[in-house]
Amino acid sequence: MSSVSNTLKSRQVTKFIFQSVKQFPKIYLIFDALDECEDISSQSKLIDFINTATQLEPVIRILFTSHPQLSNTSFESHNTIVVRSYDTDIETFARVMIKYKHYSSLLQNEIVSKIVADSDGLYLPIEDKLI
Repeated sequence: MSSVSNTLKSRQVTKFIFQSVKQFPKIYLIFDALDECEDISSQSKLIDFINTATQLEPVIRILFTSHPQLSNTSFESHNTIVVRSYDTDIETFARVMIKYKHYSSLLQNEIVSKIVADSDGLYLPIEDKLI
């Protein structure tokens, strides 16, 4: 039943968006953390919506954010901007986060090195409880 309800809601939202096109010169939609949509079917529907909406209505502008694991091939002819952190920025932030912990310098260096090594240019803040 919830699946039917969600489908109806998504249809209503889609209808609303396409009706808005008639009333405004530009429509801006922002989808943050698209890769965090855990339901692959829902994620695919959203990607299809993005592709379809921007093809059918040139006044619709869509900005979405995602980690790189979301395939660029899912998006037909959209501009992509890759934003990456520098290792030095990640290291600086990690050092500030553990500065007042009662860890030895050796352990602090090990923690920071591990965070930087595993980040691959992306930094997800670790909960304070973990460091």
